[in-house]
Amino acid sequence: MNVKEALDIFSSDIEGITPETIFLGPHLDVLSIENTTLTSIPSSIINFSKLRILHLHNNNLKKLPDELSQLIHLERIIISNNQFTSIPSCIFTLPNLQELELQNNQISIVKSGIGNLKLLKKLFLQNNSIIDLPIEIGNLVELIELNLSNNKITSLPNEFCNLKSLMFLNLNNNQILSLPVSMNNLKRLETLFLKDNQLEELPLSMGKMFQIRELNLKGNRALDGFDLHYEGKFRLNDFFKKFRKINKSADTHTCNNCNNEQTLGLIICEVCRSELSHCYICKTGFYESTIVDCPNCKSQFHKEHLASVFKLTNKCPSCKVALDRSIAK
Repeated sequence: MNVKEALDIFSSDIEGITPETIFLGPHLDVLSIENTTLTSIPSSIINFSKLRILHLHNNNLKKLPDELSQLIHLERIIISNNQFTSIPSCIFTLPNLQELELQNNQISIVKSGIGNLKLLKKLFLQNNSIIDLPIEIGNLVELIELNLSNNKITSLPNEFCNLKSLMFLNLNNNQILSLPVSMNNLKRLETLFLKDNQLEELPLSMGKMFQIRELNLKGNRALDGFDLHYEGKFRLNDFFKKFRKINKSADTHTCNNCNNEQTLGLIICEVCRSELSHCYICKTGFYESTIVDCPNCKSQFHKEHLASVFKLTNKCPSCKVALDRSIAK
C-alpha cells in the first residue's frame, strides 16, 4: 500500500477539531499544519505511530492531546505562534525529543517535567512571559542551544550551570539581576547574550570563561565598563582585562615576545599584540597553574585536557610523540 510519508496543511480555514480522516496513516513521518484557525488536535493523532516531526506553527492551539505522549518516535516539535500558557505535559514523556520550539506563545511557567527530556538539544522559548525556571532545567545535559530572550526572568537557578553541552545561550531582554556563581561550569558555552537586563554585577567565575567567542552585555547600566558587545578574541581579550582589573585579580605571566607582564588567561598580549601561550587542545589562554608542556615539541596544555586525551592515546596532540601519562596526573 502506498502511504504518504509527509502531510502538509497550510493556510486552511479549518475550524475546531481537524477531521479525524486527516489523522490516518501509521507510516507518516512528518505532519505540518501551519497558519490555520485550528484550536485543538484530536486524540486520533495517535494513529501516526511513526511520526518524527510535528510542525504546528501559527495556529490557535491552546493544548495538545494526552495521547501525544505515546508518539515515542517524535524528535522535533514546533508549536510556535500559538496560545499555549505552559508547555503541554504530554511532551515531557517523549523519550527521543531533540528539538522543541515554543516561541511566541503566552507561557508564564516552565514545569519541572522539562527535566525529563534528557536528549533535548535545542529549546526555543523566546517571546513568552516566563518569570523563572525550575531547578530541573539542569537535567538537560545534552542541550546545545537555548533561547530565552524576551521573557520576564529575574534569575537562574544554580542547577542551570549543569548544562555541560550548552554552546549558545540567549537571555536578551529579561529582568535578570544576577547570574549563578558557577557560570564557568558552562565549559562549552561560546555565545552568551545578556543584552537589556538589570545585571548589577558579574560572578567572579566569568573571569575564567575563556572559551567564549561572543558576549553581549549592552543595556545593563549598572555594569560600568561592560556595556559593550564583544566578539572575536581581540575584543574578548579587552573584556577579560577589564574584568580582572575591576575584580583585582592580578595574577600575571610574561609575554615571550616583549617580556611584559600579562594577566593570566589573556589570549593576546596587551602590549605587542602577539599571541600568548595557550592550550593546544582548547585554544584558550592559561588562567591557573595547571600547565603541562610536551618535552619534545614544547606545546602547552591544560593538565585536565591532556589527561582526557590520554584516555584515548598517549601521544602528544601536537607532535604525535608518545608521552609518559604521569605528566598529566
